[in-house]
Amino acid sequence: MAVSKLIDALLPRQGVRRNATHSGVTHVREYQPDRYTVVGNHLAQHRGLSATAIGIAVHILSLPEGARVDIRSLAERFPEGRARIACALRELEERGYVERVRERLPSGQMITRTPSTPPRSPEPAGRESRKRPPPQQLRQPRHPRR
Repeated sequence: MAVSKLIDALLPRQGVRRNATHSGVTHVREYQPDRYTVVGNHLAQHRGLSATAIGIAVHILSLPEGARVDIRSLAERFPEGRARIACALRELEERGYVERVRERLPSGQMITRTPSTPPRSPEPAGRESRKRPPPQQLRQPRHPRR
């Protein structure tokens, strides 16, 4: 019986669509009526962010309003450790995906709020934002051609 379960696990799923190509990803999608998070491709496929930063961003997007997303609580949740999580949060801050705002409560206690929003003008996946040099003006010929 254990052998048949192992064989079933190794066999390809029935009903999986075969691609026209011989390799690459095949998406097997199932309807999810609840408990899902929508993630934009500008984040999921961002070439300028590390996999850790993308994973942390997706995790933050999946959390309910008011959930703790400080370095310590994220390090308790993930195996990466505080240094890598701090680095990932800095990456997300630099790209505009999260913002960490320090506030003082009336009691005098300092807290950090972390609004999480996609950048206002998201960079296309795979392209870093670069300042383009101003277009050069075409020189007028000194003597018009005849």
